Amino acid sequence: MDPIGGFRRYWRELRRRRVIRATVIYVLVANGIMAAIDQAANAFQWANDIWLPALVTLVVLVPVVLVVAWAIEITDEGAEVDHTPEGAPHLTLTHGVASVVALVLATVLFGWSARTIWSNPDLLRADWEGTVAPPSSVAVLDLDDNSPDGDLGWLASGLAEDLTHDLAVIRGLDVRSRTAVKAARNRGLSVEEVGEELNVGTIVEGSVTADEETVRVTIQLIDVASGTHLLSREVEARPDAPLDLQTQLSEVIVGELRDRLQLAIDQWEDRQQTTNTEAWILYAKGIEHEVLGDSLWGTNRDGTLIEWDQAIDYYAMARAEDPDWYCPMVREGWLTLRTSRMRNEPPGRPMKSDSAALFRLANESVEVSEWAADALEFRGALSHEWTEAYPSDGGLRDRAEEDLAAALSKNPELPRSLIHLGMLKKIEGDFETAVTFFERAERHDPFVQLPIEQYYELSQALVDLRKMDQARHWCDRGRVSFPNDPRFPMCSLFVGSLAPDPFSPAQAWATHDTIQELAPGSGGGNIVIWAEATVARLLTRWEMADSALSVLARLSPQLSERPVLTYTPASAYLAAGDTVKALDLLETYLNARPSRREYLPEDWLFEGIHDHPRFLEITESPEAET
Repeated sequence: MDPIGGFRRYWRELRRRRVIRATVIYVLVANGIMAAIDQAANAFQWANDIWLPALVTLVVLVPVVLVVAWAIEITDEGAEVDHTPEGAPHLTLTHGVASVVALVLATVLFGWSARTIWSNPDLLRADWEGTVAPPSSVAVLDLDDNSPDGDLGWLASGLAEDLTHDLAVIRGLDVRSRTAVKAARNRGLSVEEVGEELNVGTIVEGSVTADEETVRVTIQLIDVASGTHLLSREVEARPDAPLDLQTQLSEVIVGELRDRLQLAIDQWEDRQQTTNTEAWILYAKGIEHEVLGDSLWGTNRDGTLIEWDQAIDYYAMARAEDPDWYCPMVREGWLTLRTSRMRNEPPGRPMKSDSAALFRLANESVEVSEWAADALEFRGALSHEWTEAYPSDGGLRDRAEEDLAAALSKNPELPRSLIHLGMLKKIEGDFETAVTFFERAERHDPFVQLPIEQYYELSQALVDLRKMDQARHWCDRGRVSFPNDPRFPMCSLFVGSLAPDPFSPAQAWATHDTIQELAPGSGGGNIVIWAEATVARLLTRWEMADSALSVLARLSPQLSERPVLTYTPASAYLAAGDTVKALDLLETYLNARPSRREYLPEDWLFEGIHDHPRFLEITESPEAET
């Protein structure tokens, strides 16, 4: 028996049947397919969705391709079954066993190699290690002037200057100087080399171009470690006012970059908490769906809920994959709370049926994380929101304060904890302390991720203190920073209805119309009702009580379905001189929001009836809800 001779005959037979050639071609084609999916994943969500099925399919097809290559011969006449030529030595049983073993090994090797090489970088972004710079370190490159005449260099350079400055003033970001960036670029370094040279985690680059009517700026945010695009956006503007064009474009671009950088930083920090790659992939996949749902909010309620539900499923799978990693638990909890609020009728407070699931997540995250600040913050905020929505005997509120205070003792810069503590103090009537908490939250939230709580709650607490100019400042700041959010014109209308120099009726109705245009389809009716009631209260200040009562009468059928909205109409009826109706609506409001009984005796909007017997009766402490 000649083993070497047998191997040579086997090798010649593999070559004759073109098995080796088929293997090489298949590997090259599979590599091309995965490379194409990888590139598409930077821009399209569907590419992320098909990544794993594509990889599994390519691995499963390996033995199929090899068997077909062995058995079928392609000739000029077409495909036919391949046979060993006459006179050639036949392969033995040993060769058959070797073929099966080789087939299994080839499949396993291909699968392992493919899984190692194509680890879905859009989800992993990078295998972040301690030596890799965090995404909070940023360099802004000069934008390219791609205009037909090359005459937009001033805008490209000016935008790079503005972006560098505007990002540098955001707390939490470490932005490299223009001098350092230019020195690196002048040496002819690539984008990745510039990132390594300046030790930054993310790079901003882009270009400007124009036609006769539009200036177009393209901006990319690049993750240095993986080379992938975290963000790619096109911003257009009309060049009618050249002096304002640069500022207008810069504000929009910075807003986009700020939001995406926050997400990248959150992911980077969370990535440090687990060594389980599969759990991280599932978690990152959930974030992608959550962000997509956020982008649909206000325009496509069903689409938002579909994406959020998928995100929650991925977070749950990540928890199952790594039960000791608390980040998916906390993220799933926050998103489940948001989803519960949106699904409720009317939207606003969480559904009571979700209580068990939410508190189970909150308690598990605290235990698994060994009382980490983020987990304590979520449980404290959940307890606070639940006692607001479904008042109890005070136990949940006490736990809310304990958890939030404990979270701040571990990390004094948690904006949600500061905001919820401020809201608790506001309910207690301690407005000065509430303002202090809200101001601290604003200082410690570098990316302004909680604008409604920061700006709106701060403005409302200042109204409680009758500091109208300061309250108006925060409303105006919210309107400038978030022009498409209806809550900020509502904030301005609310303050404008109470300030010593109130809105005119025309100004109030114009603001009301703006709110109506911006209000989202789902739940937007709540803020529009609130706006109309606020206009009614303002009309009484212009001695238009009859008009105010007419507006309130039109709102009456809707208020019967939404008792939590009766606070402002009650104040409007009181201002119009109808004390009985005001007290009726206040009683309805307090039945829906019993926790406000502590607050109303300090509320100056109702100070005219603070001594009224019925007011004293309805603001007494309620019986404990079981």
